[in-house]
Amino acid sequence: MSRRFWDWHAIISYNYKTKVLPYQERIEDIIKTLEIKGNHFILDAGCGTGYLIKIIKEKHPSAQIEAVDFSREMLNRAAKRCMGLKNINFREVDLDAHLPHKPNSFNAIACDNVLYAIPRPDFTLKEFFRVLKPKGRLIVVIPKPEIDSRAIIFHHFRGLKSPWQKIKAFFVMLITFLLIIPFEKSIDRKIKQGIYHALTGDEILTILDKIGFSEGKIGLTFADQNWIIYARKP
Repeated sequence: MSRRFWDWHAIISYNYKTKVLPYQERIEDIIKTLEIKGNHFILDAGCGTGYLIKIIKEKHPSAQIEAVDFSREMLNRAAKRCMGLKNINFREVDLDAHLPHKPNSFNAIACDNVLYAIPRPDFTLKEFFRVLKPKGRLIVVIPKPEIDSRAIIFHHFRGLKSPWQKIKAFFVMLITFLLIIPFEKSIDRKIKQGIYHALTGDEILTILDKIGFSEGKIGLTFADQNWIIYARKP
């Protein structure tokens, strides 16, 4: 799918995801698994509009972040979201090509719901291995092949008590789904056509093991609709 598709996604709908509770919890799960310490150098591989970066910097102000995406509009919006925050470098990068970074550069890499859209995920994971430092951590989040949107909605509303909270949550979910559905349908169509990948968590673990990663683990996030996969470079 073209850069234009993702540019329009950034303009029209992408930021609405950040207002959904399961999405916010997914970001928290990623940060917890990254185990950031001090001035760790983090690669956000496919940074989107920068929500993960902003939350990392709020929790770990000394962290250094390399934020890459191949959509210029995503990067523009990420830079705007993170305006005033230090030690963040935004760079336009195609994750289907050799990364413009030296071997053993990063303490950790986060790749959140990006790998399915990359033509050669095994090549990209090899590049992640190359640029990670020894003992570096890799976190990959991918969607399940069949996402249950009802689970996301129910999870978003769970725990809300006041009528005002429920009314506000209803409109957040309504606007989010109305804006995102056309883009999600396009993505689903590309998966069915074999252009994008319906990878499972176990398939990612198998690829990571062949590359040389160790300690591979898999869990669930995003109201149990995404796999979150952890591995470490020996």
